Amino acid sequence: MSKQTINIDLTECRVELRKMLAEVVTDECVLKELSEDEDSVVRENVAKNLATPSSMLEVLAKDEEMRVRYCVVKHPKCPTNVLANLANDDALCVKHIVAANPRTPKEGLMALIKQHNFTINNELALNPNITSEMEAEIIEHMICDWELESWEHIRRMNK
Repeated sequence: MSKQTINIDLTECRVELRKMLAEVVTDECVLKELSEDEDSVVRENVAKNLATPSSMLEVLAKDEEMRVRYCVVKHPKCPTNVLANLANDDALCVKHIVAANPRTPKEGLMALIKQHNFTINNELALNPNITSEMEAEIIEHMICDWELESWEHIRRMNK
């Protein structure tokens, strides 16, 4: 059975159809066009699509919509350089995903550690790549006992 190509002018499609296509399409040219859609949910669905190439995720990682960037960092093909860059994202929920992701490179983890944020630290506690030096840096900047207790509890539970 041969593959059949269907040409669709996406600009003529209703937004609901573009949202659905963005979730399931595997054609890179169509994904590229949908990744530039004016509707943020369409771009979000492209960022969720497992067929989206990492090069396209790099572009979507700079999207103005936080939900799009959030889907990029959750994507299994998210490039490590994107994870490192998004460690400094404005959105805390994006940083949480980056902190817990075992694929986040050292420079991304260090950027998060330097933020001295309790909730980010709790996500870092889940990351198996936190070194003893990184852990010492995190603990050094804790301001109260319950932060340390929380850190130790999460680390114990995660082993």
